[in-house]
Order: sequence, then structure tokens, then C-alpha cells
Amino acid sequence: EDVETLGKHANVPVWNALSDDFHPTQMFADYLTILEEFDRTDIKFAYFGDARSNMGNSLMLMTAHMGGDFIGVAPKELWPTEDLQAEVEFAHHFKRVW
Repeated sequence: EDVETLGKHANVPVWNALSDDFHPTQMFADYLTILEEFDRTDIKFAYFGDARSNMGNSLMLMTAHMGGDFIGVAPKELWPTEDLQAEVEFAHHFKRVW
């Protein structure tokens, strides 16, 4: 919340590279590595652990936007929120349409 407050009042752009829900900077780094190693981004990605964490949420969302398939391996109580799952489902299908 502190970074979001700073962003509202700052006279310069503020990039929130880490929050409780997302870790976008890590996703850019991870997908750059995937692109360098595999020369494509439409991969199947399996994540084992707390799939509702900022890393689980970010990997799931980024994989959908990049045209891949995300598999989260976690007990149901550690799944991402239904809202985020719906957003990812939309992004995944939207990407495939184009």
C-alpha cells in the first residue's frame, strides 16, 4: 500500500515491482529467460507450491498472456482467487483467438 500511495502523490512514474498479489518484474525476467532458452513463449508451465502467492498469481497470468498453459499444483485452499482465474481464462482464450 505504501508504494501505491507514493505513486498517487509522486511527480514521477512509480513502478511497483512487488506486491502481496503480484511480482511483475520477476515475470519479465523469467519470460526473458524462457524466450532465450526455448525461442518461444507458448510453453506448458507447472508451478508447485502456494499458487495464490504473488509468484503463483504472476506466473499464471503471464503464461496466459504469452499463449502458454499454466498448471498450478497446490491444495485447493492455496489456489488463486476465482476472479483471477476468470481473468486468466479470458486472457488465455483472447490470446488464442488472435
